[in-house]
Amino acid sequence: MNASCRILDSTLREGRQTPRIYFTHDQKLRLAEMIDAAGVDIIEVGVPSAGEAERRGIRAITKLGLAAELVTWNRMTKEDIRHSVS
Repeated sequence: MNASCRILDSTLREGRQTPRIYFTHDQKLRLAEMIDAAGVDIIEVGVPSAGEAERRGIRAITKLGLAAELVTWNRMTKEDIRHSVS
């Protein structure tokens, strides 16, 4: 059996959940680039249901052309999933 390991980074999502921690738009873009440059396989880029500013940031990250796979975090609701695909 061939075992493999992929690394997922949650910095951009977890920062939203940490008291007194808030990343600006530019900081999120720079962090995404740094995480990608470190060779992380998957970057959790945010929570789209958190609001339009969060969705704008996620869209901007997707335009950076990073090598990592980008994913969002959602609750299992139609509304959350709708925000992820819009």
